Amino acid sequence: MDPYQELGVRRDATPEQVKHAYRKRVQKAHPDKGGTKEKFHAIQKSYDILSDAERRKRYDQTGDDTAPAADPRELAMAELASIFLTLVDSQDADHSNLIEMVKQPVEHGIAERKGRIVQLKNAIEKRERALKRVSRKTAGNNVFARFLAADIASRHQAIAKLEVECERGQMMLGMLAEYEYKADVMTPNQMFAQFQGIVGIRTYG
Repeated sequence: MDPYQELGVRRDATPEQVKHAYRKRVQKAHPDKGGTKEKFHAIQKSYDILSDAERRKRYDQTGDDTAPAADPRELAMAELASIFLTLVDSQDADHSNLIEMVKQPVEHGIAERKGRIVQLKNAIEKRERALKRVSRKTAGNNVFARFLAADIASRHQAIAKLEVECERGQMMLGMLAEYEYKADVMTPNQMFAQFQGIVGIRTYG
């Protein structure tokens, strides 16, 4: 796919010309206006490429039209910021160490995922033992073996995803270690209120 051809613009088109061509073509290509989903998505993708200066430059130089991979560190920081802002709204910002409070749901999320990994591994071991024992007495597909194998593969995929999420959690903790928060001393009542507030904070992911 050539994004310039899809939008009908020259390779030296200005951002304003690209935007104008996109608006003109996307209306005609919309499925509700008689266009097709394929054409609509092609025009949308073309605009995504040409409206992003860095992505357009990479396409011009290499022909690569894929979206750049998101920076894991930026994603982790955005998630930490989301938790932090939730705490800013719900906690006493003067007397609560918000950085330490952000750590708690992250650590809980890591521990929760590690527990699920253990459960999945135990389930895989049981299925693998059963897989070795089940056989069909007559010729034909071993349905039980097929379903066991599929289930085992699915659980391995789930483990891989959880391990990646644990790594992200560890990255988030490492990033938090780069910050400090100066909070005033809390009274016992304030400490109790803080604990009550932390209970409702979601974990990452």
